[in-house]
Amino acid sequence: MSANAPGQTAAGTPLRRQLAGAAPARPTALDALREAQRMFQAGQRVDMQSLAKKLGVSPEEQLAGFLGGLLQGRAQTADEIARAALFLCSDQSSAITGQAINVDGGAAFF
Repeated sequence: MSANAPGQTAAGTPLRRQLAGAAPARPTALDALREAQRMFQAGQRVDMQSLAKKLGVSPEEQLAGFLGGLLQGRAQTADEIARAALFLCSDQSSAITGQAINVDGGAAFF
């Protein structure tokens, strides 16, 4: 018995074609990243509104999807980011060397 090629079902039908009849899925963060990369390479301006339009969602839906994917479920405040920077500049952080500290609500975790 031979293994199926990537993207092939047991019946040999491409998985994309089999799923074509299913309801369209919401765009994922990876979809947004790929579309932003295509737009950038084409010399187009990449902003939230144009990216949402290309993905077929409203900017509000796109933002809600992004924020919902963060471990904290919300964006970081300017105060939270400033406090992290102030800590790194303080004497209290004297034992910290050569570290990258992400203040992003868990986005870097993924």
